[in-house]
Amino acid sequence: MFIGCGPSARPGEESAPPHISDKGADVRQKSAGETIDEPPVMIHEEIPEYPLVAQELGIEADVTILALVGESGKVKKAKVWLCSSPGYGFEEAAVKAAYKSRYLPGKENGKPYDCWVTYKVKFSLDK
Repeated sequence: MFIGCGPSARPGEESAPPHISDKGADVRQKSAGETIDEPPVMIHEEIPEYPLVAQELGIEADVTILALVGESGKVKKAKVWLCSSPGYGFEEAAVKAAYKSRYLPGKENGKPYDCWVTYKVKFSLDK
């Protein structure tokens, strides 16, 4: 999982999303060269609904979500980073579920920060 933390540039604005490499390394930073004490920890992962069309067609997918975890642990912003089977509703279902997930926020010196995280959602059919 990628984690990038830091306070917003200005009050009311979100920090820029992190650059994510294809390597998927676990990077813990709040801004260039600064580390965080505690990365965010997901305490509730909402399970997304399987898109009906995809289910009927037998299509599976992996969706990588990029989410901004606020100081309260709620997701403030979520978007799709990658989807292995786009166009079947997986993206929308994963983003909708991301907003219902909850975290312990990332902290530096005991103070919570807004943090960008990525995680993968797997949609698979039981066979």
